[in-house]
Amino acid sequence: MPKVANYLLVISLSFLLAACASKPTADSDALLSAKDELMSENYSVAAKELLPLAERGNPDAQYALGYLYYYGKGVPQNEGLAKEWIRQAAEQDYVPAQRALQLLTKPS
Repeated sequence: MPKVANYLLVISLSFLLAACASKPTADSDALLSAKDELMSENYSVAAKELLPLAERGNPDAQYALGYLYYYGKGVPQNEGLAKEWIRQAAEQDYVPAQRALQLLTKPS
């Protein structure tokens, strides 16, 4: 993937995780840690930190994990898993995930 796409991915996920981490929740520290790993391009570590949050239903983590799967950053590229994680976030009325899901499921 070109460096510009990597940069845009890191920036978008950073804003996403920064916004959700500012809310006082039990998962805030884990989200902040995942954001730090994304900023350092330690995608596999970020994915490992995001997975338990996503499995517990955190839409921010689901969305971020979906993008990691979509681009194959830190995890094997898997469009099916990407769509599934993003769909789960979208079903929780997470607007960025709803928009992303529309783009991912749009017929070519």
